[in-house]
Formats: sequence, structure tokens, C-alpha cells
Amino acid sequence: MESHEQLIDITDVRCLLALEIGRAGLAKELIMLGDDAKLETDADVSAMVDHVRRINAVLKEMEAERKDRQAPILAGVTRDNARYKLITAPLNALKAKLEKMMGDYLAEQERKASEDAEAIRKAAEKKAFADAKRLEDIRRAAEETARIERERLEAEGKADEAKAVADNAAADSKLMQAKADEALQESLDAAAPAVAPIKAMRGNTGGSAFKRTTWDWKVENLNDVPREYFSLNEKEIGALVRAGRREIPGIKIFPATSIATRK
Repeated sequence: MESHEQLIDITDVRCLLALEIGRAGLAKELIMLGDDAKLETDADVSAMVDHVRRINAVLKEMEAERKDRQAPILAGVTRDNARYKLITAPLNALKAKLEKMMGDYLAEQERKASEDAEAIRKAAEKKAFADAKRLEDIRRAAEETARIERERLEAEGKADEAKAVADNAAADSKLMQAKADEALQESLDAAAPAVAPIKAMRGNTGGSAFKRTTWDWKVENLNDVPREYFSLNEKEIGALVRAGRREIPGIKIFPATSIATRK
């Protein structure tokens, strides 16, 4: 690879240094003269125009030389970037493809895990309702047995015993109902297993790939976006004004005066 010294054609370093020292001295002289500048008469204006013209000449010359000296270096950088890109571009494309494949795989595994958890939940829920129905059937059967016994005692004229049977049956029924409701709620709570997220995939040589979530956005309804999130297209407005547009709603267009000098 070419070195910077080979890219820059320097035949006499001392001459270059002398030239730069001379320019630095000229720049210092121009700055000192500018610091003492006064503008009171037409003669002062003429002298200031000449001073600015000398500054422009120095700036133009130095800018041209800067571009000439840096052009070979920039060309070398451009060539290097192109050579590296021949290798890095397909590698980056492959990396993006493989990362997408792994992301899709993780998403599919999580989808399957969610489906399995949902199937477990539904099965547990079905069992919970079946158990609740069984307990309800037992409670109703007990109520029916108590009713028959109460009616028999009433028929035999044993009112006190009949009332005791009815009271006991009501208390037992209330207790069985509370236990059934509690058992059903516990079964439903346990029927929703948590799905553990897949945090990372590990390679055989110590590497790992993990899922990273970031927040993104897109516009759904431009009319609903608050005004403070909008920005002016200053480049477009400037082009319109320079092209002659003199009226834009909400924009003040005015002449801005500046001084331009030329040789």
C-alpha cells in the first residue's frame, strides 16, 4: 500500500516549509492590519476593499493547494474503502441474513411455547370446570337428600327435627359452595403457566446470540401528529426564495444585505 509520503509529490521540503511560513506571516500581517481598520471616509472604503481582495487571494490560493495536496490521499482512501467493501459488503449481507433467520427461529419457538402453554391452560381449565360441576352435583344431591328427610320428619309431625335438618343442610350447602368456588378459582389461577422467554442461543465455540428489543415507529395518521414534531424544509424554502418566491404563508421573506468582493 502506498504511503502518504509517496502519494504527495514533495521535491523540496524546505521550500514547502518556507512557503507555509511566508503565508503564515502574510496572514498575520493581514490580520493585524484588519484589527486596526477604520472606516470613516471613501478612501478608507477603497483601502478596505483592497484589503479584503488580498485576503480572498490568499484564501483562494491556500484552498486550491489544500485540495491538490489532499486529492491523492483522498483518492487512496477511496480505493481502500472500495477494496474493503468488496469483502465487507457480502459479509454484512450474510450476517444480516443469518441474524434474521435466528430471529425468526426464536420467534417460532416462542410461538410454539405459547401455543403449548395455551393448550395446558385450556386443559386445566376444562378439568377445573369439570371438578366444579362434580362438587355442584354432590351439593345438590345432599340438598335433595336433606329435603326428603325434612319432608319425612314434617309428615311425622317432628317439626323441630325437620327444622334442624333444614338448618344443617343449608349450612352444609353454603360451606360446600364456598369450597367449590375456592377450588375453581385456584384451578383457574394455576391453569395459566408462564411462558419463559428464550434469552439466548449459544454457539459451540463460546459465542452467543440473543434477542434484542428496540422501539420503532411509523406514521399512521399525519393529521394526529402534534405540531411540535414537525420541522421546516429549510432547504426547499431557501430554493423557492432564491428562485423568486416572495410569499409563503407563515414565512417572512425579506432582503438580507451583505458585501461581496471580487478582484
